[in-house]
Amino acid sequence: MIGILLIALSFAPGISDELTVSTGANSPNVSEAQLLPPLRREYLNTQLNLISNLVCHERMDRFTRRGAGASRWFDSIDADVRVLDDSEEYSDIYQQRPAKKEAKRYKSVNALPGPWQSGELAQLFRIARDQMDRNLPGQRMPAIVEDSTDGQSAVIMEFTVPVWERKWAMRVDAGVFFLSFKMRIWFSRDTGNVLRATWLASNPELPESAGIRAISWDIHFQQASIAGVSSTVPRNSIYTVYYSEAHRRDWVETQFSNFQRYGSETRLRFQDENNDPGQTR
Repeated sequence: MIGILLIALSFAPGISDELTVSTGANSPNVSEAQLLPPLRREYLNTQLNLISNLVCHERMDRFTRRGAGASRWFDSIDADVRVLDDSEEYSDIYQQRPAKKEAKRYKSVNALPGPWQSGELAQLFRIARDQMDRNLPGQRMPAIVEDSTDGQSAVIMEFTVPVWERKWAMRVDAGVFFLSFKMRIWFSRDTGNVLRATWLASNPELPESAGIRAISWDIHFQQASIAGVSSTVPRNSIYTVYYSEAHRRDWVETQFSNFQRYGSETRLRFQDENNDPGQTR
């Protein structure tokens, strides 16, 4: 069993067998580059406060490809996710497989077979903010380039996160292995919001028996009104495991929906709905 997770010590069609991540072409001027980290750090702090105590639904469609043959749908996972400060809790986890009429329920996301990932909602922003903290005056600035994504002009900040920071880990059978990776974040030039983020771990130090040559994670974000406040939340993501064997890969396409604030107001509203026989949840 292989799983990918974010440690609190802390995709959509068209996937290629080749590892390609846009790097942008032009660098902003020096003064803008100096201003970006503190401005974006403040934005990330605000978003972290907004997405704490958040609930959403995840739909994970998992696919596999072996050799030169066609891609095959492996299964679909539905789960509710609750963000509580630094952690994410999964509940109501159901797996639907081909030729199976009834969905299978799991008590824990760790029990799922095959590839899976978690951490889109909070840990990604937190890790990005922590990396910006390391770029204090007089220290090396993060790489900053201009690009576009989803039809919007963007500025990319790029970080390399070393393995010893223990921010990204992969579970292979009974073992947990930490990864070094390159992280890129697309910020809108117009609004400053996060548009996209990618993680790429090339040649990870994993057991040879796993046969894994790279892992990538591509997340696209959107603005959503939650309890009357605009927040940056994931829209969809693609998590891919590339193997040493030619043309072999597994990937997970995740869609996010039904964002709600978890707290006293949400619980009261749920209670009202439960008392109303005309409402379903």
